[in-house]
Amino acid sequence: MAMFDLMYFSLLVAVPICLSEASTFTSTKDFPWFCLVKHGQDWVSTCTIINLAYVVVSIDNLNQPIHESSKFYYQSIQELTVAAGTPSLKSLDDKFYQERKPSVLYVGNLGPLDLIQIYGVRKNPESLEYLFKDLYGVGLNLGLLKVEPSFVSSTHVQTASFLPRLGGSIDTWKDYLDLNSRDLDSCVLASWDENNSTLIKRNVSYVEDHSCKEAYCNYDQRACLVFPRLVYFMCFKSLTYTDMCPWDRGAAVVCGQFENQVVGILTTAPNCGSSNVPCVYTHVQWLHLFEASTFTSTKDFPWFCLVKHGQDWVSTCTIINLAYVVVSIDNLNQPIHESSKFYYQSIQELTVAAGTPSLKSLDDKFYQERKPSVLYVGNLGSLDSIQIYGVKKNPESLEYLFKDLYGVGLNLGLLKVEPSFVFSTHVQTASILPRLGGSIVTWKDYLDLNSRDLDSCVLASWDENNSTLIKRNMSYVETTLARKLTATTIRELVWYSPDYCTSCASNP
Repeated sequence: MAMFDLMYFSLLVAVPICLSEASTFTSTKDFPWFCLVKHGQDWVSTCTIINLAYVVVSIDNLNQPIHESSKFYYQSIQELTVAAGTPSLKSLDDKFYQERKPSVLYVGNLGPLDLIQIYGVRKNPESLEYLFKDLYGVGLNLGLLKVEPSFVSSTHVQTASFLPRLGGSIDTWKDYLDLNSRDLDSCVLASWDENNSTLIKRNVSYVEDHSCKEAYCNYDQRACLVFPRLVYFMCFKSLTYTDMCPWDRGAAVVCGQFENQVVGILTTAPNCGSSNVPCVYTHVQWLHLFEASTFTSTKDFPWFCLVKHGQDWVSTCTIINLAYVVVSIDNLNQPIHESSKFYYQSIQELTVAAGTPSLKSLDDKFYQERKPSVLYVGNLGSLDSIQIYGVKKNPESLEYLFKDLYGVGLNLGLLKVEPSFVFSTHVQTASILPRLGGSIVTWKDYLDLNSRDLDSCVLASWDENNSTLIKRNMSYVETTLARKLTATTIRELVWYSPDYCTSCASNP
């Protein structure tokens, strides 16, 4: 690298280079959130502890072939190990160095480039071909690894302190960084020196957005006007001749100006700084969104409930008041295993569960089970009439119901539970949009005209395999587009989630 190039870049980002202070030896006491993902003795990736049960890792690093194997690391997470702390201190206290096995890998995907959303979070995917890619790898180069058992907090193993979720626009925050880039020279992150088994502290400085794009354009003509394009990307440059390397992806950068909180995770590191281009970091806002898209609880969705038959999950339901839940008739119109009856014909055998089972020991109101006593089923009238006809109680047959292409036309029923649920922080009634004062057609026209603003809608979905509640982000789809998608006339509002399991039968 020519000295002129280095001097030019220093002027470009307005940062003085101090080689004697830019990289120093450090320890996990200074970076207790630092961790490594290993395969045997091979270092796979850097990672960051976001809570004691989860670490954030680079998907690109996991998307590498295992030596002498036909598989990739992400396809064999049971063979990986997550290590945190300092090995030489284990003899003093076994909490100073801990190794854990990952049990689940969560991978998110990007939606449209103009939307700040994460779509289609998948668990232990068998392939990554479906992921959006940019010039240098996976577009959303962040994954979450669940470790078991959880880490134990100590002076050398702790969760990172993250910049809180932004209250305003990420663009506004980046504008602030660009205006104050001269002050952002006290940011650091840790890097692993594998040859010497040593942790290195690297000082980095923020690079203004336009300067970063210019540097990448000079480095790679393909990047001009294309990379780094996405709004959650931000750039930092090491204050030495070298920079972070691909295996450092997953490391967290913390800044003194933000009370030593993590502001970003390293996701793009082209070639250890040899071409004098900054490394690209993904803003922690996306980590907050990723966590929110992956994990939630009944405290966030206290109206969420499940209808079960023994241990079998029959349907999701919603608590509309403490004595009634709304449920899918199509789901109840399924045959009971090893029986000649359907679920709707045997509601006395069903159970409605609300809340979180693991919290019942703290307060029995946090998880409640009730028996349904009555099922109310309505029917549609003519298609041009907004009316419900012939509500029946505990019908013996559903043959009389109006059907559409995909099931019962009015796919809603009310289950009365006895005794009523008891209000708690984890079991509550849903707050429902008030009855419309005007025409529903007018309301849908309003939605169609404002569909771009309807990108912050969510619902809860049950992950039966892990007994986990998942929050899914949804975007409204205009009625005309929905008709094109279904090639039929529909009456319902149509919502779109690119998650592969949007149409799972038990989620209606």
